[in-house]
Amino acid sequence: MRSYSLISLLFMAMVASCASSNAQSRGGSVTEATTRHTSFIVTSTNTCSDIVTPPDNETGLSLLIAPLVSFAADSVFGAINAYVDQRKKDLNGAFLASGAIMQNPGNVNCIGIVRGTIGEANFNDRRKGKIPQPSLQALGLSDYPDFMLLLNLNSSGDSLEITAEHLRYASTSARRNGSSQKNVAVVLGFSKTPIESASGITKDSTIARAPINLGKLSIGRYYEADTLTDVSFGLPLGNDDWKAPISITASVVESEEPSLALTVLSKAWEDNKGDFQTAFEELLKSALGSDDDDSN
Repeated sequence: MRSYSLISLLFMAMVASCASSNAQSRGGSVTEATTRHTSFIVTSTNTCSDIVTPPDNETGLSLLIAPLVSFAADSVFGAINAYVDQRKKDLNGAFLASGAIMQNPGNVNCIGIVRGTIGEANFNDRRKGKIPQPSLQALGLSDYPDFMLLLNLNSSGDSLEITAEHLRYASTSARRNGSSQKNVAVVLGFSKTPIESASGITKDSTIARAPINLGKLSIGRYYEADTLTDVSFGLPLGNDDWKAPISITASVVESEEPSLALTVLSKAWEDNKGDFQTAFEELLKSALGSDDDDSN
């Protein structure tokens, strides 16, 4: 019978332990996920006000959810890494949401830009706001959303009117809350083909687009229509533009710096090139630099 020294036995035990650890680091068993955090755009034949406050006799909301497609933040926001220290970078955030109108667009009265968790319902009432749980569940949400902007649509033959009904800003997409306020800007685009990045929302690629300045928002608050009266647009439409299918894309930028997000989007807008990458880099160089900041 082969004999082993104590040192040999300890060595073999260490090797076995390392092998087990390496196997675990490669992943163990895989189980089903019941929820997923994402961003998307939903369309509804209901009015936005009925989603926020459903009529007493409403048995169900006619919510037409587009395929839940989310994209990683556009590479433009990676420019933060190159020009801003980690502390400042963590105070800024961005996300992209998309959806589609697959039926007669004239029947769509409301769209919602949403960032939150979908799947199996697990609503935490401590995060409750104005929009009731049944409305959110009809959207496929499993909890109260981090961000939701409800916009009324009113289309005629040659124009599209957009007004804001409700904004929920429960949490930011930035890693850190900072001052607990963020300057938030949205670029909303309607197109005949899907757009997969913020820099793709250009004049040539869309049938209509709108820059939306939501101003400085307090994290953990919701805003009613009477505080959103400045979010109102009348967009021209071509004769055959407003016909299904229509893709909808929204780029949302959140910034700790005053008006940083809006300035970036406005510059790209004025150039009519959608060159968010260049705009963002130039602005960060001039406005932020790489010096230390003592802000929280």
